[in-house]
Amino acid sequence: MTPWREFLTRLGFEKVGEAGPRFCFQIFYHAKSKASILACEADGFLVLVGSKSYLLREISDEGLIYVRDLNQFHEDLQALFPEVHVTFSHFRDLSHPLAVLKAQGSQQTLTRLVTQQAELRGNLETTKQEIEGVQRISGFAGAPFLKSALQAKVTGLNQRAKELHEQESELANRIFKIHRLAKEYLDHGSGAIFLFSIHSNIQVARAADEVHEAAQAILAELDAYHKYQLTQKLGAKLQVRVEEFDEPALALMIQWLGGALNPRQLPRIGGSVFQDLCLAIERMVVVSSNQDLVVDGKTAAQKRLLSERVLQNFFTRLDRVAQPRSIPEGVPTSGAFLGNLLQDGRMTNVPVFVGIQLKNAYVSGTTRSGKSYLARVLVEGALVEAAVVVVLDPTGQWTGIVEPSTDPEVLARYDAFRFDPRLARGFDIQILRPDQLPPPDEICRTSFVLNLKGLLDSERLQAVKPVLEAVYHSMTTETTNLKLLLVMEEAHSLLSGNVATDAKDMARQVQTLLVRIARERVKHGVSLLLCSQGLVDFGREARIVREMVNSRFFLRSTDSAELTYVEQYAGRGAAETVKELRPGEALIHGLDFPTLTVAIRPPFSHVGEVHVAGSPTGSGKTAVQTWLAKARPQRPERSLSDLETVALELVVAHYRKQGTPMATIELVEALGLRSGKVRQQLVTALIERGLVKVTRLPSSGRGQGRQGLIPLVGE
Repeated sequence: MTPWREFLTRLGFEKVGEAGPRFCFQIFYHAKSKASILACEADGFLVLVGSKSYLLREISDEGLIYVRDLNQFHEDLQALFPEVHVTFSHFRDLSHPLAVLKAQGSQQTLTRLVTQQAELRGNLETTKQEIEGVQRISGFAGAPFLKSALQAKVTGLNQRAKELHEQESELANRIFKIHRLAKEYLDHGSGAIFLFSIHSNIQVARAADEVHEAAQAILAELDAYHKYQLTQKLGAKLQVRVEEFDEPALALMIQWLGGALNPRQLPRIGGSVFQDLCLAIERMVVVSSNQDLVVDGKTAAQKRLLSERVLQNFFTRLDRVAQPRSIPEGVPTSGAFLGNLLQDGRMTNVPVFVGIQLKNAYVSGTTRSGKSYLARVLVEGALVEAAVVVVLDPTGQWTGIVEPSTDPEVLARYDAFRFDPRLARGFDIQILRPDQLPPPDEICRTSFVLNLKGLLDSERLQAVKPVLEAVYHSMTTETTNLKLLLVMEEAHSLLSGNVATDAKDMARQVQTLLVRIARERVKHGVSLLLCSQGLVDFGREARIVREMVNSRFFLRSTDSAELTYVEQYAGRGAAETVKELRPGEALIHGLDFPTLTVAIRPPFSHVGEVHVAGSPTGSGKTAVQTWLAKARPQRPERSLSDLETVALELVVAHYRKQGTPMATIELVEALGLRSGKVRQQLVTALIERGLVKVTRLPSSGRGQGRQGLIPLVGE
């Protein structure tokens, strides 16, 4: 034994392995601390490095490690330790003991359940024998009181037998379900081993007496990692349960051989030699199901595509997460989390925030570019910061803010941002119809969405005007903080160049209020958020509203006028970038931050229409007409020419937003027409004047599709 080995032995190390031949490494294990030291002699020096292995077992609340946790887990390991090695082994097939162990679902083993069942059966058989004995004695009893007492005892024993039989049947049913569920896991389950090792810094000993000091330093370093980094930081942050691994030989085999130690193949070899090895391997495996497991018509275990999610996570990291070349100066580091910085079309791990004081913002983008998601993210940030939010919503899409996000496309982005799906939530904000508006002095005190869907231009403007008046007259106290965020979805629909003739005067009044709010109320804590498809939506008279914004968020667009606008503020390169943006990506430009390209985080609330009190949808045709009748002021019946103008505006607005023809039935319902003759005259007049053309909408499966109208002007 060389002198340096004696020093390791005194510290409690024992040799467990050796590898060579060119470079000879010897491996020593310290049972008390569950740590190993790898030692290599070279050129008169002894190089030592320590390691400590852990099994990644479970998350305390949910039971398994999933993609969102693995991504964050790996990054935290890299941040906390100078060197870490992570091994993931996947087994497509499970062994029967593993399937049974997973099916039990508690600390109670199947053996114990079977033992309890045998005891119950024994007690039941004994009770039956007692009943037979008492009944025989009762037949010889002459005295009435004795016969009555024996009969009472038989009744009690029968009750006891009934209870034992029920308990035995219940236990037998539990055992049967365990076997059924175990069979399901054997057919549709898989297993995985997650092992990671932390490593100490390298120690070099130049003489034998230095080995003792070097080994002690390694043990102290690994112990500090265990107590402070793993237990306090990693465990407390992610709620991850890890287990110190006390099988050094198995740790090396797993790292070197990966999935070669298959828990289903090992038992097939047979013999008692492999029994302990099988048990040790089975103890490390985390079991998951590849589909929902159903027993007796009920879902006993939910689908958990563990291995697929891990691989998906790995390739997502390679494809989407990159280290930034450099971080531009002035990237906001506080405020509401907007998303991650994009460079060369790849998402980096650099977060981007926006100051909650937006100082009037403009969001533009084509259909399905993510404009609604971005606006929702900004509003969610304002609500979290306790600002009052007022949304003027002509589409009904903002009613979903009260519900958590359920869109699969949105939830799929949670993994890329390492979001816990439980973050999805609705927000406490009222959904109001125009006839439910609070008094003017209350409008600026409570967050609400004003649902304007289905209203004509004049009706919509009549509902919006008192809101803007309240904002202008109530917000008069100077402040540097955001107090009220006024969101205008489809902002152009409220401006004079985009409304019907009979609503233009009201639109000019609304536009004047908007200009005054944008100019005079920023210093009083009011910000506008204008959402639109682009410059084309703003006519000559309305451009002054858009030009007063300070922060601009551009999503994908190929419109030449919009790209010219981007180039005016951010340069030609930015305009080229906007053309190539993917859904959920935005180029942002503002006074408080440099021009950046950002991958927008997914919203927490549902982006879309839901059936709430403020929504006129989902209640049937009669309810819709009743709601519109209450919301509309009384006015004389329109002439046919007026109806043509309004109808054309509705068809154009629908085509701009949806990109699809407007069903004729939807048009006449929106106009509140009841006369079939007037309906036909209206459609005929629009067609004859070359304002619209008729098309057939796709059939829903029963008969021909409905008639639709496509605008030939104003697209």
